[in-house]
Amino acid sequence: MQLGEVPVRLKLMNDAANQLKQLVMSIVDMNTIAEGNLSTLAEINKLPEDVLVAEQIVPDGSVEKG
Repeated sequence: MQLGEVPVRLKLMNDAANQLKQLVMSIVDMNTIAEGNLSTLAEINKLPEDVLVAEQIVPDGSVEKG
């Protein structure tokens, strides 16, 4: 190995480490968002049914706002 190769290899390793860190952080962010969505869904499921119905399709096919 030549002396000049060491900084290049260190930079490549550092770049790879930074990319891995970014990937892990994006997975953590996605997981956090998913958990937030799940807790939101859990809250929605606790609501009474009449609150959830914002609009209903009536038998004639039109949409009735609730």
